[in-house]
Amino acid sequence: AKDMVDLRRDALRAGAIRHYTAGELEQLVDNITPAYYLKLPATFNVITYLDCQHSDDSEVLTGFAVVGTRTHRLTSLYVHPDHWRRGVGRMLLDAARPWTKLVESPLSAVPFFRACGMGCAQDVLLE
Repeated sequence: AKDMVDLRRDALRAGAIRHYTAGELEQLVDNITPAYYLKLPATFNVITYLDCQHSDDSEVLTGFAVVGTRTHRLTSLYVHPDHWRRGVGRMLLDAARPWTKLVESPLSAVPFFRACGMGCAQDVLLE
């Protein structure tokens, strides 16, 4: 769970700085702790993408998605900035699509979801 929080923090700081004030960005970064991910109910699917392209065969979390199977809401999709534009986000979104009807997203991710064929209705992204 700590790896998920760290990855989320790095992705937000790298991508959202143009969309939020420094204070708003820090509030976004600080509002999720490892306990949040550890306490997710069983009705949420956590989809991870692990990079194993290291010489020691270790795996590193490079992206993850969290989707509610009852609410049909994608509440998180983050990819480490070092892995942007390599298809990781699209693979995670494709894996989450069977359960996704709505997306909760920071403003900085809206262009990504639109590029993946999702539309925007007011402040809600729709499939």
